[in-house]
Amino acid sequence: MIVQVEKKELREQIMNACIEQQQLLMNDFSQRIKTLLTNQDQQNKPDEGNSKREVIKQHFDEVDLLSDALIFAQLEMNRLQYLKSVNHMDHNKVELGAIVITDVNTIFVSSMVDPFRFHGENVLCISTESTLFNKMKGKKKGEMFFHDKEAHVIRDVF
Repeated sequence: MIVQVEKKELREQIMNACIEQQQLLMNDFSQRIKTLLTNQDQQNKPDEGNSKREVIKQHFDEVDLLSDALIFAQLEMNRLQYLKSVNHMDHNKVELGAIVITDVNTIFVSSMVDPFRFHGENVLCISTESTLFNKMKGKKKGEMFFHDKEAHVIRDVF
């Protein structure tokens, strides 16, 4: 089980996995922007009911949306990098940087990163702005919280 791995090593491994997930997301956004900009002439051909101006506007709106998503992803990556730099901190309550093991999931309070599997367990990376974090904030090992009308027990925090 995931709890059997040394806590400091486990925190570092989970953090590295979150950073890797975030980097993949950023790479995807960057590649999609590059593809849109590279293939701009081919994609800007008017189609049924749309003028060339409308097609170009839609194209640049998509680039803008992806650019905004990339900026947000970079900010989340910055938070992960900061947490990696202070990885030596121990946590005995749910707070930024804590690994929280519940009866259902392992949760890293850091940044919004897509869930992933790690040593056969589900890992959620959540931000301090999330509803889930607000339900757990300040709780310690052995305490209970409710999320989505279900009770969850915190088995460990570190």
